[in-house]
Amino acid sequence: MYSLLVSHQASEKTEGVFAVEIDRFLEYTVETISIQLRGLSTEARESICSWPCILMEEGRGQERAQIVQVSRIDVTRREIKVTTRSLPGTVPILNDALWRMRDDLDIAEFEFNRNHWAIKDRDLFATLASAVTVSIHPSHLALNNCHYRCHPGQSCSVRETRCPPGATPR
Repeated sequence: MYSLLVSHQASEKTEGVFAVEIDRFLEYTVETISIQLRGLSTEARESICSWPCILMEEGRGQERAQIVQVSRIDVTRREIKVTTRSLPGTVPILNDALWRMRDDLDIAEFEFNRNHWAIKDRDLFATLASAVTVSIHPSHLALNNCHYRCHPGQSCSVRETRCPPGATPR
């Protein structure tokens, strides 16, 4: 399981509080999951906070998404305030790469164009690790225990699951 938080604020920060309109919580989430999480019980909040979260702004191109952890969820009458913190060792993922993996990540096309917070029934890290191509930027990526280096200002493409020449095992 993972959550997908699409917010215009993602271009400005990756940590802190993000406000989500209450009616946009659980959009693009399958009904069986929505039913369990809709009330945001203590158990639901703890579950959501235990899953990784893709934090991204709208777009399908060079926008940079981050993998973060939800650390707190506060609810008011009109919005949900989601507090996130960065995960150590993660690097940005271009929205373009997420767009190409959208079927495997269970992200609908229109989700790239709408601020919302969805919950997905996928193993985020396994899906990213098994991706045929993952574009990242700027300096390095650790994937499948291999360390890849990129030149500043360029994106890297990882097309293998074993360490190729030039990648060093971690």
